[in-house]
Amino acid sequence: MENSFSFKRNPTYGKDFTMSCPEQDANLFQKLTFSWMNCLLWKGFKNPLELNDITDIPPHLHVENTSLLIKKVDFKSKYSLLKHLISHAISNYKIIIFLKLLSTALSISTPIILKVFLWYIQKDANEKEIYIGWILSFALFLSAFLLNFSQQLSLWNSGKLGMEIRGSLSCVIYKKMFMMSNTSRKTYSMGRILNLIGSDVSYMHEFFMNVNLDLILYPIQIALLLAVLCFILGVSGAVGFGVMLFSLSLTTYISSRMNKYMKWSFVHSDERVKMVSELIDGIRSIKQYAWEKIFLERVEEKRQLQLMFLHKRLARWIVNQMIIQSTSGFVLLVTFSLYTVLGNRLTADVAFTALTVFVNLKRPIETLPLNIQKFLMVLLASTRIQEYLLANELQSSPFDILDYTKEKVDPNHYGDVKIINGHFDWKDGLSDSQLDMNKSDNNYNNDSNNDNNNTSFNISNNNLNNSNNSLSLVKVLSQFSLDNLEDAIENHNLHMDINIDSVEDGVLKNVPNNRATVNLDSVLKTKSAKIEMVEISSLTPNRSSPLSTPRSATRQRVPTGTFKDVNFTAPKGKLTVICGQVGSGKTSLVSALIGEIYRVDGVVSRPNSISYTTQQAFLTSSTLRENILFGKPYNRDRYIKVIYACSLASDLLQLPGRDLTEIGEKGTNLSGGQKQRISLARALYSDSECFILDEPLSAVDPLVAKHLFEHCIQGMMQGKTRILVTHQLQFIPYADHIVLLQDGEILQGTYHELQQIGIDFESIMKTKKLNVDTHHLNDNVPTPKNHTRSKLDVIKKIEALITEDENTFDLIEKSRQFVQEDLVSGSMGFGAYSDYIRSGGPLSVFFIVVCGLYLISQCVFQGSDFFLKTWTQRNIDPDPGDRFYILIYFGFIGTFMCLLGLRYFLITRYTFGASRSLHHQILQCITYAPCQFFDQNPSGRILNIFSKDISEVDTQLLEGFNEVMYGFASVLVSIGMMIYLNPIISAPFFALAILYYFIQQVYLRSSREIKRMESVSRSPIFSCISESYNGISTIRAFNEHVAFIQNFQTKLNLNLRLFFYNFSTQRWIGLRLEFISSVVVLCSAVFCIYNSDANPSAAGLALTTALSVTNLLTNMVKQITDLEVKMNSIERIKRYTEIPREEVTETNASEYLEIIKELQEGWPRFGALEFRDLEMSYKKGAQPSLIDLSLPVLPQQKIGIVGRTGAGKSTIGVSLFRMVEASKGCIMIDGVDISKIGLHDLRSRLGIIPQEPFIFFGSIRANLDPLNQYSDLDVWEALEKVQLKNAIQNMPDKLDSLVFEGGDGLSTGQKQLLCLARAILKNSKIVLMDEATASLDYQTDYIIKQIIKEHFTNATVLTIAHRLDTIIDSDKILVIDKGQMVEFDSPQNLINNPLSKFSRLVIAQTH
Repeated sequence: MENSFSFKRNPTYGKDFTMSCPEQDANLFQKLTFSWMNCLLWKGFKNPLELNDITDIPPHLHVENTSLLIKKVDFKSKYSLLKHLISHAISNYKIIIFLKLLSTALSISTPIILKVFLWYIQKDANEKEIYIGWILSFALFLSAFLLNFSQQLSLWNSGKLGMEIRGSLSCVIYKKMFMMSNTSRKTYSMGRILNLIGSDVSYMHEFFMNVNLDLILYPIQIALLLAVLCFILGVSGAVGFGVMLFSLSLTTYISSRMNKYMKWSFVHSDERVKMVSELIDGIRSIKQYAWEKIFLERVEEKRQLQLMFLHKRLARWIVNQMIIQSTSGFVLLVTFSLYTVLGNRLTADVAFTALTVFVNLKRPIETLPLNIQKFLMVLLASTRIQEYLLANELQSSPFDILDYTKEKVDPNHYGDVKIINGHFDWKDGLSDSQLDMNKSDNNYNNDSNNDNNNTSFNISNNNLNNSNNSLSLVKVLSQFSLDNLEDAIENHNLHMDINIDSVEDGVLKNVPNNRATVNLDSVLKTKSAKIEMVEISSLTPNRSSPLSTPRSATRQRVPTGTFKDVNFTAPKGKLTVICGQVGSGKTSLVSALIGEIYRVDGVVSRPNSISYTTQQAFLTSSTLRENILFGKPYNRDRYIKVIYACSLASDLLQLPGRDLTEIGEKGTNLSGGQKQRISLARALYSDSECFILDEPLSAVDPLVAKHLFEHCIQGMMQGKTRILVTHQLQFIPYADHIVLLQDGEILQGTYHELQQIGIDFESIMKTKKLNVDTHHLNDNVPTPKNHTRSKLDVIKKIEALITEDENTFDLIEKSRQFVQEDLVSGSMGFGAYSDYIRSGGPLSVFFIVVCGLYLISQCVFQGSDFFLKTWTQRNIDPDPGDRFYILIYFGFIGTFMCLLGLRYFLITRYTFGASRSLHHQILQCITYAPCQFFDQNPSGRILNIFSKDISEVDTQLLEGFNEVMYGFASVLVSIGMMIYLNPIISAPFFALAILYYFIQQVYLRSSREIKRMESVSRSPIFSCISESYNGISTIRAFNEHVAFIQNFQTKLNLNLRLFFYNFSTQRWIGLRLEFISSVVVLCSAVFCIYNSDANPSAAGLALTTALSVTNLLTNMVKQITDLEVKMNSIERIKRYTEIPREEVTETNASEYLEIIKELQEGWPRFGALEFRDLEMSYKKGAQPSLIDLSLPVLPQQKIGIVGRTGAGKSTIGVSLFRMVEASKGCIMIDGVDISKIGLHDLRSRLGIIPQEPFIFFGSIRANLDPLNQYSDLDVWEALEKVQLKNAIQNMPDKLDSLVFEGGDGLSTGQKQLLCLARAILKNSKIVLMDEATASLDYQTDYIIKQIIKEHFTNATVLTIAHRLDTIIDSDKILVIDKGQMVEFDSPQNLINNPLSKFSRLVIAQTH
């Protein structure tokens, strides 16, 4: 079971996690040889490793300790973060510098020893002394081994450095998330933060693990080796050095261009992941609206833009690789040609010593341009991370980013909750500040800054407070189109300073404190308290950072509200009720109290200990119990009382694991009312000094609302300060203090005080009175039994349901919501490779043509080395001269370059095609997956596929396949050449090959399992980030950031723990394989001593080849393992492409011709609806949520559906839209069984207003009419009907105004009204309204009810509602209880029956 957040349980860690790392107890020899890994590797060789087999990492690598790395960063320069990390590496890992210098020195000594050895073997037999040959042979062996030994130790220490930086950056990015202000959250979406950790931190990690000092030492190594070359070849070596420098400069330039295209691909990757995140979050609404194709096109559009830049990068990668691979051969050609032209004779000791120099040069020459490219990527990644860390923060951050355990506490004494002369701004106090549109050379920067091309516009206006001035600004901006403006910023450093010294904002004035003597006239004479919605520039300013906002935000518009002169009081220990119309600012006022809005001026006084419930309940992916406890200690007695007070007793009976039932992400397996009550229970259990409750009663029926109010708000919360935001006006008379937001004014006082100043609550509540005769109910309703006795009975039932043992196997199995991510054991099957290759092209062509080209090209390249033997021997008679040899050698190099270009073209064609195809497949499969898939898989796990895995497929697999095929071809050709030149070496070689194979198998069996576990351990990290981001305001209000950060660190430590042991296994095998390779060098050298008389040139070539095989074998094993690890991404993608899909989207024409005809004629034409013995359950084998539901609905009938929360009301809509297929029975619409209709055909013809409104990032118009089916006039009419026309018209861009993901900036009521406008536009014959007006005030609800009544006169409407006045005018009322129909009759008939459940609901709301 994967819990994204769990306070008590961490099943991912395993029982042996507390065991210390074996390295800590190892002796010096074991540390130097990595023998401390033997026990783990041997265990993995015999049986597949499990998580419990992996012990802890050294304490200094724990995230809790490494996160202190960022503590002393001084963010004053452009790359201050990167500079600080480099400084840390230099000061704390000096051993790496020593080992790098040692390996550089040894790389120089090896060719010098070889030259002496080759000079020795060319002597006459009578001049040779055998012991000298043995000494030189052992010198070569030691030089080769010590070189590789120092490199392995260097990599080991660099790996630990990389882990420190990865853990530190990941942790500080997560911490920063809890400190982001409103403007920062609009700039940094969840997808962008996931990309920061998934991609940018990975680049930083890889740089410090594999690159860092090589950027400095490789040029030194190249210079020293070329100095040796000059010593051997004289001026010819200097010319070769010049050719080498030209090659490096050319590859560096190409790398910089590649980096530019990669940078732009990052931009579109961020947007793509953001859109995928939006698709996953709103998948149910998207399916209900039949918008899958629209969202697929949106994501694919961004994907195509990303692929366009990746394609351009690949074109330059091909050229770059051709230059890198052919440089050594081309330099040899130039050098040897000039050497012979100058009159020198090319001998074996000169040729093969030079060849050895180039063998040692090959790695730095090939790697340096790649390292430069990686360095440029790190510059970009560090800038993106630094910019994020400098993003605007909350005015009162909940903690210090460097010390999250240190809470910031206001020492003031708190009595009443107050706001005194408050001035608040959603724009973080930037409404009157300078708005910068700086050229962003720190985020998506251009390659250079040119002051001569700097164009600046400075626009200042000291009184920019009217439309004319606003228009002047628009005129200046309109000189550029949006795309041209971006180009101008990119190419000409366009800089715009917009100084707005004075902007007239709305003023929020409160009623005078002497409210007892205030009358309505005096209130009207006071300055109105207005909450003005203002549209700001398309840039989101960043107050705390000198860095400008990322360009991805330049298209966004941030709706902001400004409150001035706010005076608010909530008396200590009393109940304060806040009410008002939709969009009047209730939630904003609450946000000001909890510190979510920037306070420009004034004082906010509140207790440090508060509990907060949001309008849309935030739940974690853990058990119901853990959601209620929320980090607090478990107190059984209080817990049981909370369960009763929040009316959760009956829900526990329905849940399979009772209170240990795992809650799906965002509460997907709960009803809206259940989610709200769990959220309320969390607040109640916390026992804080102050409770701030934002609309907790909107999603529950009247009976439950009454219970919650009496037993929770006025019960267990009694004596505490309670601030309740509600539209349930029946509870207003019970409030000690009332705050009314109406027409931009804030009025407050007691019920009677507000009546005295003219606030007529009775007239307001007239709109909620039921238009039926209910006077007889008081007399006829049965007298309830003893209330106290009933309460005790319920509590006893709860006690019986609550288990003390959380580890009860049966309960745990029943409670599971999420499925475990598959972890395949054993070797990577050929199927994964073949699936990947087939995604890019024909499998046969790949193996015959592409693999063949790699083998042939390496034969040609190493054939040029073999030709040197012929050149140095000059055994062609008659001697054709040096020109002949030069031309032949040139032919080898030219042919190799041609084959090189062809093989790179073909492999990039395959990998690019596979990347495009796999993303398309996974996107299609995820989008059309059934809803159960999303219930069982956290969004973080799915996003991991689209971020990390797709990123590896895009950029890593090409290099992986290229390196493996190149290494395999090189080793094959080299071994074949060695055996051909010196057949006697085959005996020890094959003996060593057996040992080599055994060591490789020991390594592979453990390494692949550890790496798979590491890959799987990433998903909980992404899920944790996703979940925390969605609940930031709740977490901050409860002050539970410490628990969430510790939970994140736990998951991150697990991932680092697995990486540590995977990295350790690589060092273990690397050291042993390189020792074997060094023994091969020794054997080859010894055989050369006794075989050199026959052919010194052949002996020299054999020895040179043996030296090259030393690196080739080790690198090949590493590359094979790395490729197998990267192929885990393909495995996961492949598994997700095999998930079951929903039923067909289009109706099958061959089977249902009559239905197709009906569809073509405008089905449904009447709206007749019939449920026939319908039964539906959300999980196979689970208790049905609907049982034998049978009822007819006539065309144009209006059906109201009521029942207790969790009774199954919304399940009727789920069945109607076939979100979950019925297990029994059917639904008929106009006589057609909907199970025979394609899902798209069905859903696109039904109308819905969902319980949780779905708003996506885009314009207002796109949200209302994404298919662009209606005219602007139609859209405006729909907006007018839902009372939103004025609000939209006041936006600068009207219908084209942008709204953020999730409708951020809009109230829940406004979002519901937008969804209602969609339904009005669609004008379907059958409409489902699922709590469509739950978040609306009664006045707005009354108006909307009249509009719905008029507009949907000819439609069949199913209305699910807890507000009885919403459905009291329905033709019939359907009462659902425990998934069964218990009542179905007209409202009046049900009310006339005093024993009916509906009449009890009426009493609860009206009395």
